[in-house]
Amino acid sequence: MKRKEQQSTLRRRKKAKTGSGEKNDEDRLSSLPDELCSYILSKLPTDDAMKTNILSKRWKYMWTKVTNLEFDFGRFPKLKGRNSAFTQFVTGALLFHDKLAIQRFHLRLDACWTIIPHVHRYINFAVRHFVQELELCIPKTTLDKLPDSLFTSESLKVLKLDLPGNVLKLPTSVTLINLQTLHLESMSFRDNNVIWELISSCPKLENLCMNNCSMYRMKILNICSSELQNLSLIGCDILPSCEVKISAPKLKSLRYNCPVVLKFSLEHLCTLTKADIDIQGSLYFVKSNKEHAKRAIKIIGRLNNVRTLTLSSRCIEVFFCLSLSTELHNEQQAIY
Repeated sequence: MKRKEQQSTLRRRKKAKTGSGEKNDEDRLSSLPDELCSYILSKLPTDDAMKTNILSKRWKYMWTKVTNLEFDFGRFPKLKGRNSAFTQFVTGALLFHDKLAIQRFHLRLDACWTIIPHVHRYINFAVRHFVQELELCIPKTTLDKLPDSLFTSESLKVLKLDLPGNVLKLPTSVTLINLQTLHLESMSFRDNNVIWELISSCPKLENLCMNNCSMYRMKILNICSSELQNLSLIGCDILPSCEVKISAPKLKSLRYNCPVVLKFSLEHLCTLTKADIDIQGSLYFVKSNKEHAKRAIKIIGRLNNVRTLTLSSRCIEVFFCLSLSTELHNEQQAIY
């Protein structure tokens, strides 16, 4: 009798646990706090986050509380009315946003999107909502110039600009007092002072990267920053007659992947511990032109404090050819 009662009791307990487990599985998502749900949605592209409004009444406006907004024109299908559909989507998302401060705002367009006035509205919206990280990928056909408000943002900490075909134009006033990371990609500079003015307006700048930028009209590239720690110049079009001047007393890491220039000046780099050097342009020209080869060696000579030095195979080949040429010249001098 006792055995039957024990078995019956065990069955009831097992059934109770199973029932409660199923209930917990059903309510697990709904039981999450709003803050955690918003955090999860913030990891999704905004168009995917908006789709969760059909889950339940509670989720209907949950997406409006996300602090990361990502709008990518490339995610929209290439159908008739694509421009209009994307514009309505972004405008609606910003209209229903819960007016919270924005952590990250990402906007990617392409040459097919030609509704220029809306670009300024979207960027101004992010600035008004105290955006901290702003990423823009906007081709020339979509943008004439960036809005002035962008360059006076006090909340901005990370700014990444990918502007294919665009010339960077600065307003009269530039004060990015809290900017720590600046990435400039696929744009042109037509003034010697543009980069210097932009960097000097960022007193807290720690990371600077310029990638695939055109500097053909520049005679001097002046990078002067008291707080800069990491600097990358990658694939930029710089004339051989240009001068590169870097003054950064707190610089720790330098990556230079550009052509050999007339003068490469490094000042106050006692903290530099890591350098990565590659020479761009025609390898045949650099190898056959002793003056260019000597300039390349002078760049390396400025890095006598680094602990880790990475040289590309191109650099090593140039140095080897120059050393052979020097030895041959010395032997000829000795013979005659």
